[in-house]
Order: sequence, then structure tokens, then C-alpha cells
Amino acid sequence: MPVILIECPIGGREFSTGIIIDKASFDVLREVTARALCPYCGQEHEWRKSDARLAEAVPPDEWIENQNRQHA
Repeated sequence: MPVILIECPIGGREFSTGIIIDKASFDVLREVTARALCPYCGQEHEWRKSDARLAEAVPPDEWIENQNRQHA
């Protein structure tokens, strides 16, 4: 199932919002402000649908949570 991705405005790296949604539902989302905690800079970022993109589910080996464990 696809997931909503946004970009960290500080580091420019894309990350998952954790919102899993199908394309039809994403297409009808309203432009409201949402928030997501960035795994890269640790700050909470505001975003809107126009800031986001829908991507196929991110493979577990690319999850920031798992990358941090691999380097520990």
C-alpha cells in the first residue's frame, strides 16, 4: 500500500509521514495543514498535500528507524 512522503525543509531529505493511503483517497485529500515528526532533524514539520507525494511503500531496509539500528 502506498505511503505519503514529505521533504525535510532543513536537510532536504524525504521521509515517510507514516500515513498509508491508496491513490484514490490521496487524490481527494483536502489541502489542510498536517504535521509530521522528522526522523532526520528531530523537528516537527508542517506540510500540506501540495508538499507531499505518494510513493509505493518504503522497504523496511530503507526506514530511518532501521538505518539507525544498523549503524549503532
